[in-house]
Amino acid sequence: MPNMHADRGQSLAGRAILCERHGDFQLARTLYLDAASAYARATKSAGSKELQTSYQRLTDIYLGKARQLRGRQSNQITLHDSDNFGIILSEKSSPNPFRLTSEMQSIADRCIAGKGKTDLEGRANAIFNWLNDNIKYGGKKRGRVGYRRADEVIKTGEGVCGEDAYPYIVMLRYAGLEARFMLVYTDCYGADVFHACARVLMPREFSSDVAYHMYDVGAAAGSDHQRIKVLPDEEVLQNEDAVKVFRSWRG
Repeated sequence: MPNMHADRGQSLAGRAILCERHGDFQLARTLYLDAASAYARATKSAGSKELQTSYQRLTDIYLGKARQLRGRQSNQITLHDSDNFGIILSEKSSPNPFRLTSEMQSIADRCIAGKGKTDLEGRANAIFNWLNDNIKYGGKKRGRVGYRRADEVIKTGEGVCGEDAYPYIVMLRYAGLEARFMLVYTDCYGADVFHACARVLMPREFSSDVAYHMYDVGAAAGSDHQRIKVLPDEEVLQNEDAVKVFRSWRG
């Protein structure tokens, strides 16, 4: 019979391992403690001695991992290679929208360090706030006159919804988070739209929308964007709708 406490413990432990791998030691420690607590509850509700022993062993393991991280400072922002994201160096003429420049690295470094943000959630919030404060929703280049890459959004200081998502996603990844481009067909208000934003996948999954000025759409609006499609990178320039909002509009 499934044990919801054990399931929660497994989920928390998985997130803790990812955070530790990316150098976010304080968040990892908190998640390890939460995982240990969940397994402790699972031990009490286990239906057999064998399961009790197994869950208690996992409780002890994650308590031990939390103790190992006590007092260990989280790494500051670094460009990293992970299981899901890598580094690609492309020609400047390439239409790839996920372009990271030294200027974008500096912006991410400054906005995070300046606010003392070391945990992944804090990094994401700081980057969102910078984009929200500094990138206008504008029309210097819109429609078939050219769709901007991430670096072009930063350079021009403006972008429409999908354009805003590119530098946000790139800088989130640079900061150690996981995020993807997301198409929105029905938004958080129930309106039919042709929209795009970022979908943050780690340390937790939620929609984050610079164009709507909502760091966490579900928390801000009371409901997340409703009809969506989260795209892996290779689909951003292959998906029929994504092509419509990038390749064909770029000209």
